[in-house]
Amino acid sequence: MRTYSDILPWILFILISREVLCRELPKLNPLSLPESLTIHSRARLLCVASSGDQPIDFQWLKDGVLLTSGKIEQLDEWTSSLTIHPLSLEHIGNYTCKASNRAGTNYVTAPLFVTAPPQWVVEPVDLQIEQEKCYLKLQSRRLTKSKNFLEGKIRISAKSPVYALW
Repeated sequence: MRTYSDILPWILFILISREVLCRELPKLNPLSLPESLTIHSRARLLCVASSGDQPIDFQWLKDGVLLTSGKIEQLDEWTSSLTIHPLSLEHIGNYTCKASNRAGTNYVTAPLFVTAPPQWVVEPVDLQIEQEKCYLKLQSRRLTKSKNFLEGKIRISAKSPVYALW
């Protein structure tokens, strides 16, 4: 006949194995990001864990660096949000939600773009045209999604008004 002391190690083994082997990482949905963001507007990023063992600890990173600015809230045990207001060109980057529990860590990342009007690199000055035609290089920049700047050059004439489109 088996005694309690004979069965106890097996019971402990089963309980410990179940605890170790049955842990579930947080499973994260893709980040919810607004499409058309402009400077001075507001962005709210949502990170939702659709499954995973509780408790889940959420953290936010921008370009791989832990965020300390912006309004970070844990909305419930499954959801965290990051609010950025007002948006500026410095907020462009890759945002990552990091969700951790006792089973491990999972990440989800998405790019955030901010649209801004062109800016003068060198402010143009008045120009007096001596001949029929001349060229004037206007140095302005417009940020693109790849963080590159576009420059433009236009041809002007003394007989017609100047129009430039970007």
